Amino acid sequence: MDLKPLFEPRTMAVFGVSSSNYRHPANEIFTKNLLRYPVKVYGVNPRIILKRINGAVSR
Repeated sequence: MDLKPLFEPRTMAVFGVSSSNYRHPANEIFTKNLLRYPVKVYGVNPRIILKRINGAVSR
């Protein structure tokens, strides 16, 4: 059984990233992982995605 993908991932998702509060804990985790590890890091926030899809401009 090859466990390398589990312990050495190529991508990482951080859930709960905030677009309005840069000091949010998820933003801190996102930034630290982005700068420290050689992986692609994706920030995930369902509310932001839904607003972009629906074309809403207010937050």
